[in-house]
Amino acid sequence: MAMKEMAMSVFIQKYNQFTTSFNDVTVNGDVIINQSNRADYQFQNCTFHKLSFENVGVGSLKFIECIVEQLTLTDVEINDLTFVHSNVQRIELIKCQRGNLIINTGSKINSIEINDGALTSLSLKNSTFKELTINNCSSTKKIELVNSPSPVVERMEDRPILTITNVKDARLTLDYCGIKEAKINNSNLEAFQIQNCEIIDIPIEKTNIVSVGISNSKIKNLKSNGSTITNFVTNKSDFEKIEIHASQIFQYGINGSIDQTKSKVSVLDFCESSISSKGALKISDLQIDNLIINHLKALGPVEISNSKINNIFSFEYSQLGESSFNSLNLRDCQEIKTLNSSFTSCKFFNVQWPSNYRIYEYQKEIDHSTNAETKITKYYNPLRESYRQLVSVSNRELNKIDSLFFQKQELRIYFKIIKFHKWKSWGNFQDFLVLGSNKLFSDFGQNIWKPLVWWLPIHGLLFSLIIMNFDLGIEFVNR
Repeated sequence: MAMKEMAMSVFIQKYNQFTTSFNDVTVNGDVIINQSNRADYQFQNCTFHKLSFENVGVGSLKFIECIVEQLTLTDVEINDLTFVHSNVQRIELIKCQRGNLIINTGSKINSIEINDGALTSLSLKNSTFKELTINNCSSTKKIELVNSPSPVVERMEDRPILTITNVKDARLTLDYCGIKEAKINNSNLEAFQIQNCEIIDIPIEKTNIVSVGISNSKIKNLKSNGSTITNFVTNKSDFEKIEIHASQIFQYGINGSIDQTKSKVSVLDFCESSISSKGALKISDLQIDNLIINHLKALGPVEISNSKINNIFSFEYSQLGESSFNSLNLRDCQEIKTLNSSFTSCKFFNVQWPSNYRIYEYQKEIDHSTNAETKITKYYNPLRESYRQLVSVSNRELNKIDSLFFQKQELRIYFKIIKFHKWKSWGNFQDFLVLGSNKLFSDFGQNIWKPLVWWLPIHGLLFSLIIMNFDLGIEFVNR
């Protein structure tokens, strides 16, 4: 059917006269509706350059297979705004009340911006958009994106941006979506659910979230800064980097399967954060390249089980409380950093330590330091304390083998400390001689070859001296 042109004034007149259905119409010019009308309107196969509603009450607006360059609603009270198989360049809602924005099957939206409104819900299903921004919408209760857009997007720059700022008590759901960036700022969310999605960045700033759930998704970077998260659970998802800085966590759980390559986190970072006494940080069945929980105050337990850390495991300047590490594989871990942390109340079950039983000892930092006291107070004393705590924890769990290996490392660090003070007192010099001889002859009781190396030449020398200088009274007689 051919599309007919309609003058702007004629369209406004028909609209105000309760013509509730417009089909195959092209309206040229900028259309401004400023007369309240509670009727429900449907536009099908229509084209608008610019359509604006200002200071009016509207029943419902439904666009089916329409083309709209810009739709603007300012200070409008509306029930439902629905798009089906439509192409819209820009949707802008300003100070709107109690409306539901529904974008369904096959619609293409370039930009959606909702400001200072009381939008009740936003739903995008099987549609695409370039940018979605929601600001200062205190009554928005539901934001749902389903297959909008599909995560199968070839080029990164084609993925849309979702921005949510100053939204209160809403539920945000992303299901089977491909998004470049999902920004959440200064908001209160009841729930943030991500399922079957592929997202590049999720920055969460100064936001309170009751429940975060991520499942079967691929996320490059997730960062929470200055936020409060009551319940944070991820399941069978692929992360490149998770950073939780200066945040409070009540309950955190991350689950995967170390037999599945997609259940992997490259960097998991909890810096300057805290775990509530009623909460917990739970990590299980996961492969992690770098796990960083520095400056963490854990009033609730940290529980890591059936997982493997490949590169860095760092919990510096942290209080881990009664945390537990069960079936944790650290054999290939390159750096285990425990500087100035308290973990004497922790439980270690079936932990596979590196073969040398050494934690990271900051040798590069020590080599760059020229002050002996700085080396001792900043590095060597804390390192000795870390090994002492590992010895204590191993003894408490009746793990004598690990205890002996960690005791060797503790003595080795203490010997480095005592070398700086060996001339300060007779007692220090005695300790230096005892530890030095222990290290020289047996490597603190852990080396079988050193005693043999010393025993063979010394006993060989003594035997030679005896042979050369003493008559043993042995006489050989020929018969």
